[in-house]
Amino acid sequence: MNMNCTTFRANLDAYIDSELDRKTRRAMEEHAAACPECGVLLNQAMQAVTLCAELNEGLTVPLECQAAWRRAVRAEADEKAERKSQARSQRRARRNVWVRSLAGLAAALVLFFAVGTTLDMDDFELPSSRDSGRYDSAPSENYGAYEESAAGMSASYMATPAGASNAAGDVLLESDGSTGTQTTAATAQKSASDVVVLRSAARSITTKEFETDALFVNDLVSEYGAYFESRRVTGNAEDASRMLKATVRVPSESLDNFLTALDVVGTIIVREEYAEDITSDYNDVAARLEVLRSQLQQLNEMNAKAKSVSDLIEINERANEVTAEIEAYESRIRDWNSRRSYSSVSLTLTELGEDAPEPVQKSLSERMKEAFDDSIQWLKDFGQSAAVFGAALLPRLAVWLPAAIIVIVLLRVAFGRKKKTK
Repeated sequence: MNMNCTTFRANLDAYIDSELDRKTRRAMEEHAAACPECGVLLNQAMQAVTLCAELNEGLTVPLECQAAWRRAVRAEADEKAERKSQARSQRRARRNVWVRSLAGLAAALVLFFAVGTTLDMDDFELPSSRDSGRYDSAPSENYGAYEESAAGMSASYMATPAGASNAAGDVLLESDGSTGTQTTAATAQKSASDVVVLRSAARSITTKEFETDALFVNDLVSEYGAYFESRRVTGNAEDASRMLKATVRVPSESLDNFLTALDVVGTIIVREEYAEDITSDYNDVAARLEVLRSQLQQLNEMNAKAKSVSDLIEINERANEVTAEIEAYESRIRDWNSRRSYSSVSLTLTELGEDAPEPVQKSLSERMKEAFDDSIQWLKDFGQSAAVFGAALLPRLAVWLPAAIIVIVLLRVAFGRKKKTK
């Protein structure tokens, strides 16, 4: 390595501190031996290092300084520990504040839910247990199909389309008062103060005399003025695998007698009955119908006094919306009236062979499994009901939540003053 005076002076401090590699140190020593000026610098630096090392010999730190140093170290450690303790206390205090606030809020929510059960909430329905039926022809699945039943079971409904013109050239913005509309309105007004209950039932039956019992069921349907909404027979007689699945619509006043007569057929495996009280919904829809009809009448009066085409178009559009709402509500009223008049019975008649054993009572494990499945289904229904109920209460929380927060803050202030006094 080529070493010159400039490089030598630049590396002198590193040489003294033993920070150079062996090759560089050897090069510096050779240069110091060859260059008198750099050799003097190296000797002076080494002497200075030796003198500094000799200064420490015989020196001791006074005991007072050692004690002061130890006190300073302990004080600094105590101060750090105290800061940590204060920070931990502050975090605990903040956590306690949040816990108390959340506890108060949870208590307020529980109170709101308890009070909310007594409140009248529009368009709020809890799911019925009938919705989780275990049969192919569950009553809840047959209600919607009733709209396609035999003609004559429900009153006809005819209305003049919005915007149609009469002989005088005026635009009609309301229905023409057909029989179906008048009947629906009269029924709604008449039943608004009555209790409206929709009843249904389900039966699962096994029999060794399939043909005889199927004919007996047909006779019962005719005897009680009922009719088959749906009827299906599968299987064949050779291997005794026939099965009758039917949905029977029975006049509600004869439902109990019909079920009593049906229970003598074969062996009853499943016997279920349902009742759904829709009085509040029925009355609510009837009241809304009255309001909508009043609005339609007002629109008709406004139409007669309209002086511009734009006003006529706007009134006509609003009338179309009101008419559509009226038709939807009247359809619901008619459907409820039909389901109220004719209850639905879901029937399953299964054939057993001559050698087939009679149905035996379920074992303990089967009963436990069925009970567990029912509990799981109940838990699902409860979760859905709680979610719907919570959604219905959200608008009310906008009023009650600030009040609850104010009460919690006042309680905290009062308890805080009491603690300070103590």
